Amino acid sequence: MKTIQSHLRMAVFLLMVFPFAALVHSISGAAAPDPLRQGAAKIVEASLQPAEWAVIHSLRQMGFQLKELKGNEEGRVLRAEGEDREVEIQLEGLAGGRTLIRAAVFRYFFMDREAAARIVDRAEWLLDSNFKRGA
Repeated sequence: MKTIQSHLRMAVFLLMVFPFAALVHSISGAAAPDPLRQGAAKIVEASLQPAEWAVIHSLRQMGFQLKELKGNEEGRVLRAEGEDREVEIQLEGLAGGRTLIRAAVFRYFFMDREAAARIVDRAEWLLDSNFKRGA
């Protein structure tokens, strides 16, 4: 009986302390400011413009609407929304005509890594199939 009570006390204690610890962690700057840190990322063999085209088409095919597109010659940031998800994608032009695609999909405040990976994979597939068709 004592072990059950001690386990319950420990559980209550952890439930009270964990939210406070998470808040202190994020305020102290220890939390990563980049939300894309744990999303999906892949380097594709295409320059920035075709990679942007492929990402936009993959978003549309998955039912997302493009809300914002910012960037310059070195990279782009795309933001899109779906029914219950928000998407942020960063495109970074690399040397040799390659592009780094990083995607994060958020469902409410949870990250949906599977959807992020699907967006990146679909964009890569579109690039591959388009280059093969054009060749």
